[in-house]
Amino acid sequence: IPSPPALPLIGNLLDIINKDDQETALKPLERLADEYGPIYKLLLGGTERIVVANHELFEELCDETRFFKKAGPSLESLAKGPGSTGIRGLFTASSEQDPDWGQAHRVLMP
Repeated sequence: IPSPPALPLIGNLLDIINKDDQETALKPLERLADEYGPIYKLLLGGTERIVVANHELFEELCDETRFFKKAGPSLESLAKGPGSTGIRGLFTASSEQDPDWGQAHRVLMP
């Protein structure tokens, strides 16, 4: 997966900073997509992030019949939270069988 060169400690932070007040927050990510293609990798906060900058590819990745959803460490830490008070819901649920997923899904669906 292509990636812009990363700096020690800060990774690609300088690549995604909005350098012009007239730009939207997404403009730096769009520029990176123009240079590196519709899928590229960034190093942010010591963690590799994969960016998908193409609607068709994104829709394909969201196809639940082809891919299994698993909450990663970041979402798991949100769900656990301090003590027993975590953020529970659609995105932090471990699977569609999770009662929190069902409740959030029913609230959000029209």
